[in-house]
Amino acid sequence: QTEGLWKFQRLGLEYAHRIETKTGNLSFGLDVGFADFSFDYNKASSGIGGDDDYHKQDPILSNAGTDEDQNDIVFDLNFGIGSKINDFEVGLSMFHLTAGKAEIVEGKLLALKPTMLLFGEYRVKSRSKAFLYRPSLMLRSDFASMQVGMNNILTYKEKFTFGLNSWFWSSMAFAFSFEVISGMQIGYGYVLPLNRMIRSGGSHDVVIRYSFDLNFSKKDKYKSERIL
Repeated sequence: QTEGLWKFQRLGLEYAHRIETKTGNLSFGLDVGFADFSFDYNKASSGIGGDDDYHKQDPILSNAGTDEDQNDIVFDLNFGIGSKINDFEVGLSMFHLTAGKAEIVEGKLLALKPTMLLFGEYRVKSRSKAFLYRPSLMLRSDFASMQVGMNNILTYKEKFTFGLNSWFWSSMAFAFSFEVISGMQIGYGYVLPLNRMIRSGGSHDVVIRYSFDLNFSKKDKYKSERIL
């Protein structure tokens, strides 16, 4: 992931477990990994801070900055828990619990902000059971600011899915997918930013997914009806 002269990479190992109950299930997940931060000093010193005396004094944009380490790796930990009770589902995720701090330039720290995501969804089926409507609310906070989002997902006969998402005052998204053959889905999504600070025509996503069951258990085969 890049933004300007900054680059962010992450490598993690995830584990998830689900426990079935009489009314639904209880699940939790853990993500342990490392995050790598880097900054391109060469572009900064040859661009903005080239011959400008003011920027030459900046430890990041000065030519001296190119002699420093251009990246730093920090430990990162994420955690999530969720529960489904009949037609209601709720989940809580916590990102960057360790709040790792990367030191790109000596004395200058760049910290990962701990972030919380709270999710709730309710399932509504039509009498014919052909339609399934799943409205949900999301709350995201880094304990300094907060965002509220809403999802509306409609499924028809488990083959066609329509989705409308909105992060209030931030962005809107539309998605559509359908099942081509058993186990294979093709989908398209479009995201439009609503923030006036972002000038963009939006982003497009195309997804092709195929899912299948891995069953290596041996099945007994009988050739005679007498054995049955």
